Amino acid sequence: IEFSGLDSEEKKSVKTYLDDFGLWPKIMKAWVWARIYGGSGLYIAAYDKQNDESKPLNLDTLQRVDAIQVLSKHELIPESIDMDLRSKNFRKPEFFEIKIPGLEPIKSIHHTRIIAFNGQELPGSLDRSALGWGDSIYSSIFAILRDYSIATGTIAHVMQDFRVFVF
Repeated sequence: IEFSGLDSEEKKSVKTYLDDFGLWPKIMKAWVWARIYGGSGLYIAAYDKQNDESKPLNLDTLQRVDAIQVLSKHELIPESIDMDLRSKNFRKPEFFEIKIPGLEPIKSIHHTRIIAFNGQELPGSLDRSALGWGDSIYSSIFAILRDYSIATGTIAHVMQDFRVFVF
């Protein structure tokens, strides 16, 4: 990460701060989960002067970051999708709900408080049904294995039919 406008001591302080959160391992974990599950996100538990998670995160009034958590797409549920063609956030969630088993759901988290990692890109019609998330890398492998299984089963039935005609 490049930090412009900071002297070397400030850069070192920011790097230490990010390292304390374990940012790099969390980014890697989120990226891996996105490929496995089709999506994940980093939830930034940050407080600005608004102190309202349904409002955009204001970096100018940021007071503190308490935590950065990795969540799978199954825990990070889009509440609404931006369908404005003029929006830079078109077909992406505007708000999220965090649902973790055993915890009270957290509703209406603004998308600027989540860093989303998408899986394999889907075509438009499937993208809408996936609520803005991608697909798992294992979906294509599963389809190939399923087709292989069907083909070998069909060959076994055909061989059985040929055996009947021989005797």
